[in-house]
Amino acid sequence: MLVDIIPIKRFPKHVKTYTYQVPKELTKRIAVGQLVSIPLRSSQIYGIVLACYTPKQLLTHPVKSLLDIIQDEALVSFEYLQLWETYAAWYGISLASMTKKALLPLQKRKLSKLTLHPFPKNSTKNSHTETQSIYPTKDMRQTSIAEHTAKKGQTLLLVPGVASLEQVFDALDSDIQQHAVIFHAGLSIKEQFSRWIDIRNGIYTLIIGTRGSILLPFFDLQSIIIDEAHSIDHKHWDQNPRFDARDIAKHLAKIKNIPLTFITHSPSVDMLAHQENTEIPAIKELPTIIDMRSAYAKGHYSPFAPSVEQSLLDDQTQNVFFFLNRRGYAASLRCQDCGFVHTCPECDLPLTYHQSSNALHCHYCHIKKTIEATCPSCQSHMVKLRGGIGTELVEEALKKLLPERNIYRIDSAEIPEIDHTKPHIIIGTKRAMAHLDWDTLDRIVFLDIDRQLALPEYRAQEEIWHLIHEVAFKKTEHCEYIIQTRQADHVLFTALGNPIEFYKKELAARKTLGYPPYSYLIRYMYRHAKEDTAKASATKLLAHIQQQTNQANIQIKIQGPFALHPQYYRQQYWYALLVHIQTADWERYATSIHPGIPNDCTIDPAPYSILSPS
Repeated sequence: MLVDIIPIKRFPKHVKTYTYQVPKELTKRIAVGQLVSIPLRSSQIYGIVLACYTPKQLLTHPVKSLLDIIQDEALVSFEYLQLWETYAAWYGISLASMTKKALLPLQKRKLSKLTLHPFPKNSTKNSHTETQSIYPTKDMRQTSIAEHTAKKGQTLLLVPGVASLEQVFDALDSDIQQHAVIFHAGLSIKEQFSRWIDIRNGIYTLIIGTRGSILLPFFDLQSIIIDEAHSIDHKHWDQNPRFDARDIAKHLAKIKNIPLTFITHSPSVDMLAHQENTEIPAIKELPTIIDMRSAYAKGHYSPFAPSVEQSLLDDQTQNVFFFLNRRGYAASLRCQDCGFVHTCPECDLPLTYHQSSNALHCHYCHIKKTIEATCPSCQSHMVKLRGGIGTELVEEALKKLLPERNIYRIDSAEIPEIDHTKPHIIIGTKRAMAHLDWDTLDRIVFLDIDRQLALPEYRAQEEIWHLIHEVAFKKTEHCEYIIQTRQADHVLFTALGNPIEFYKKELAARKTLGYPPYSYLIRYMYRHAKEDTAKASATKLLAHIQQQTNQANIQIKIQGPFALHPQYYRQQYWYALLVHIQTADWERYATSIHPGIPNDCTIDPAPYSILSPS
């Protein structure tokens, strides 16, 4: 007897399985889904049995024998092995790599002592539905979760980030908590191992996890809920496989014939397109919009509007959060005489000035450059800070204005220890929001949201919309909410009291351009030390995709090759293609086209960004 084994190891995409002989003493025990031990080259690794069969012809070449069956009970059902095979094709990785990502950390000492429950043979299934629900308050969020949790079997509740896990769990009723478990990649190996096994054995009925939890091989999955369904953090954007948990959830729910529910306090543009006549509740307490144009016209160039600055001076006992999505002190240094701007020698983008290090930094290439007293181009001494404000500049301005206050800056992986029992001010980027004590904040101020409005990404305005609503949802009623802008008449702000205005305008623009929800996007990226090579590879892929889609009779629109921004990033040039495809066709397209995409191409379905390589 022969078996096809999925090696639990990262391999190139062409590696699907290896074939082994089954020793006679194991033939009566071998079964699909079992965890086995196999020889591979000079080492011994684990694998999962994908198929068992008797060869129709005599073997013409030697085949190694598998070494042992670790557990007689299947670790993974055949259904999930088929699903992982599909997802491996979608995202352009090997079945071996996908299996390794989905499985528990394999600890030899613990594996032999495992107790695996047999999978239910005739599990009761609900009918497949795909619904959406909007919750304007935290209480309604918990009600929505409770309503859509399966009465029998397991429910997967996906949240966008680790910070949301404890919040959701703590808000559950105590009787639900007893049967719930949290799962994410940040757990220790020991915790991941024990929780993975308990989920696989059906011990827990409610699994609360981040995006990677969608790949777990559940014992009896009966319902999927995606919380904060609008969030970009449901997308695995920074490394392969670049999957979107929402795409996999849609497919998984259809295959298993179970309900899928998207819940959120700020519906996505995609969600509104597929749900007509939806009532979208406006923010209960609208933020105060301060038009900074009048302040600038009067010569007031402080990062803070005059009213904000005065309130800081009048009441120094308040806890304040200043949001600014730009690190550093100022945008760059520029020669006033010849216009020279210091740029990164790698990616050619302007360097950002950091006062803390008194140096110029590139946040893409992690390069630091010392400041020169004179312009390297014309030797002028008229080198000045230019354009925009950063978190360091705001920190300096606050320390001058309020020297006695406790001021913290959160814009990097290093998180300061904050004493939330004493009045304090926090300056931070989006990273800071996971570390705020929302209940103690008295004022939240967006300092410079206009920079994000200028980003050339089709989702840029929607992301700001969700950010504004996220803060409104998380803050308390007593917390004052202020947005400073030079575009107070922008639809993002004028539509806050009547949200449908924003969605109608955004949908109209996307329909004209053929962007989601009116198509599905897949981005293909090439990078190389030589620009010509990167561009040539993308051009060659363009011809390949056009040929393959013509043969498969799949209609697509394709853009590119085009250079990404920055074009030169991490010592390589980046070029990309962008495919627009009908949403109903994307799974068939990915399954048939992606296995033939070269290994050195990064496949990015539903891309988080079109122009950025990161």
